[in-house]
Formats: sequence, structure tokens, C-alpha cells
Amino acid sequence: DLKDSVLLLERQKSEMSDSLAAIEVDMLETRERMRKEIDALEKDVEERDKALASLRSDLAGSEKEKANKVEDLNGVIRGLEKKLDDTRSNLNHTSRSLEQAKASMRKQTNVVKRYMADFIHSM
Repeated sequence: DLKDSVLLLERQKSEMSDSLAAIEVDMLETRERMRKEIDALEKDVEERDKALASLRSDLAGSEKEKANKVEDLNGVIRGLEKKLDDTRSNLNHTSRSLEQAKASMRKQTNVVKRYMADFIHSM
């Protein structure tokens, strides 16, 4: 009876050792699978971080480009406003010159008319 008990205990010990070995193998496989999943997740996070950094860089570049274009357009507007002011000034100057020329021509016309009238009366 003691031999049977010892044999039973030996068999149970062997079965437990086999079960422990299977559990250890399962744990190692699970650990390996989890490590691969973690590596894949870390790689995915890294790729997303790079993509996000790229988008932020692109956005910053777009904002800078937009600001530069706005500044360029403001420069063009200032240039056009200056040309408009210069054109108005030239127009005013030309208008005054034209009025002065008209007045001078009227004076010359009056002088010529008087000269002609004097000439006709003197004949």
C-alpha cells in the first residue's frame, strides 16, 4: 500500500512537473507574443508621432508662408496706394498747369485782339 501511495505521488509529481513545464512554455510564449505586440504598438506610436510632427511642421510652414504672402500683399497695396497718391498729385499739378496755360492763352489772345484792333483802327 505504501508503494502504491509512493507510485501515485511520483505520478502526480510527474504530472505536476509536466503541467508546470507546460505552464512555463505557455507563459514564455505569452510573454513573447506580448513583447511583439508591445513592440508593434511602440512602433505605431513612433510612426504616429513622426506623422504628427510632420503635420505640425507643415502647418507652421503654411502659417509662415501665409504670413509672408499677407505681408507681400500688404506691400503691394502700400505701393499701389503710393502710386495712386502720386497720380492724384500729378493730376492736381497737371490741372493747375492746364489752368495756368489757359489763363496765359487768354491773356495772349487778348493781347493779339488788342493789337489787331489797334492795327485795324490805325489803318
